[in-house]
Amino acid sequence: MAMDENSNMLIVHCIIHRENLVAKKLSPALNEILRAVIKCVNSIKANPKTECLFKQLCVNQSAEHVRLLLHIEVRWISSGNSLKRFMELFDQLNDFHSDKCEMKMLCTVMEKHLSVI
Repeated sequence: MAMDENSNMLIVHCIIHRENLVAKKLSPALNEILRAVIKCVNSIKANPKTECLFKQLCVNQSAEHVRLLLHIEVRWISSGNSLKRFMELFDQLNDFHSDKCEMKMLCTVMEKHLSVI
């Protein structure tokens, strides 16, 4: 059916694809926060010993989750899942990483931009 046959028809390309396009055009503030979160997660995920220690901290604190999700640029849908898990484990991350430069940078970036958002 052609669109000119039904002028009330709304054509919507794949919604997930649209979300991907929007995500690529994040505001500079949100993009900076996302990059800081990715750096913080990668600093834990890159070292098996560090990841194991973080898992043990989460178990000891009875956290709902015990693992962070790795953000993969190619699989853009992972951004939302990674950020959600990061925020669910934020208290544990802050306890675990409070003295590390990645967490300090993230807190600084978030403080700087959350008043703007």
